[in-house]
Amino acid sequence: MDALFRQADIRFADFDALLALLQDGPFEDRPWQGWLDAMRLRLGASYVSLLLPPALSDGGWSALFAGRAEPDLTARYTGSLHALDPFVNLPRDRIMAVEELIDEPDWLASAVYQSYLAPLGVRYLIGADLALADGRVCRFRVSRGAGDGRFGTAERALCTLLLPHLRRAVRIHSTVEALETERQLHCGTVERLAVGTLLLDGRGKVVAANRVAQDILSGDDGLQLINDALRPHLRRERQALSDLIAQAAGSEADQPGLVAGLTLSRPSGRSPYGVLVRPLRPADGLVYGARPVAVLHISDPERQVGASPAVIRALFNLTPAEAGLALLLADGITLEEAAVRLGSSRHTVRSQLRSIFAKTGVTCQTELVRLILRSVAPLG
Repeated sequence: MDALFRQADIRFADFDALLALLQDGPFEDRPWQGWLDAMRLRLGASYVSLLLPPALSDGGWSALFAGRAEPDLTARYTGSLHALDPFVNLPRDRIMAVEELIDEPDWLASAVYQSYLAPLGVRYLIGADLALADGRVCRFRVSRGAGDGRFGTAERALCTLLLPHLRRAVRIHSTVEALETERQLHCGTVERLAVGTLLLDGRGKVVAANRVAQDILSGDDGLQLINDALRPHLRRERQALSDLIAQAAGSEADQPGLVAGLTLSRPSGRSPYGVLVRPLRPADGLVYGARPVAVLHISDPERQVGASPAVIRALFNLTPAEAGLALLLADGITLEEAAVRLGSSRHTVRSQLRSIFAKTGVTCQTELVRLILRSVAPLG
């Protein structure tokens, strides 16, 4: 390691700065852009790129790079030339130059060089394939133009020093991406169920709120957000909610999860909100800075079921008219009100309801509503 550092001919402060950019890369809006830009300048390169495998991206290989953007050439490479590229499937975790794998005349005559790299002004190329823990491969590539000369010992030594840190950073990126996907899945599910969710810190301040919670708060009907704190309409309800939040925030980590609820009245006279408060357990280990300690769920009984008619039709084999009627009934509309909304006669909606009963196997409206709400329909 000491020999590599001497070969890299880099000051410790400069290496530390590159390492910091590499470690911060997974959390940038465009991952590793700062590090890629810094590496391009440090190595005197035309391009520095990082290709993340499909499981770390939204579909195919995700290309991150520093250098002049040439989308038409990139599309040509990813569309047809990639399969012909000889500079792939490199020996794992080693910095290699293209001339170590293929004779120079053959390389310069290759379709990849002639149709993709030469138009980019690329002549010299080094890179590494990093083996990830799950068997996938991350590709790191650095290129120069003909006038810049080959990559020397210092450039290759610096890249070699950074490879283990790059592998760890990619692993962090993969973990963060997986957690974000899971978070979006859970948030989307809760929102489709028309449940407002807020995260609270130890002082009872709101740290985050989903879209449904934001809609409820913006309605200013029994619950407000003042200085990042929740404020019910009635004084006695403010104290009750404050007590529940404090109890959840102060619960011990080794105690069973506390779950408590209450209702909050609304000045409009509409059905009261249902509120559920539960503590959030910290991850194992030390916790630095402010963190959410409690989650608060708000249910508005008068919010409509978030199901689509198409989903209802597919689940219960209903006609379009029957699906529309079933959704209205699930939203608490009476049969007579549904007839008015649908522009149908009472006789028609009663006939449709009998057909819905026959197809779903229920015998009354209450059972029908329960069936719809307990099915996956609200997630559709």
